[in-house]
Amino acid sequence: MSNRVNAGQTVPLKFKLMAGQNYISDLSAVLYLESANLPDCLRDRSGPPIDERGSSTVHYDSVENQFVINWKTNKRWANTCRRFILTLNDGSTHMLYFEFVK
Repeated sequence: MSNRVNAGQTVPLKFKLMAGQNYISDLSAVLYLESANLPDCLRDRSGPPIDERGSSTVHYDSVENQFVINWKTNKRWANTCRRFILTLNDGSTHMLYFEFVK
């Protein structure tokens, strides 16, 4: 499954982290952000990360107890597919798939 978005738009990505019954709010929990071009669009999900990641900002919303990543995508990504990769400081990796349109 992929998310269809307009190339060049800012995509808000929201998630919560918990340790036991407590929310984690430390920004250092987000270790690394990147995106990878998927040359064969959504048919190939195993390739190594390549290309630029776009510009991203991360903040913690204490009202909603969630992290928010505002991923600023590139207009040049129109008619391509990309995988967004989030690595946390516990070593876990999480991926989202996007199809970019004009």
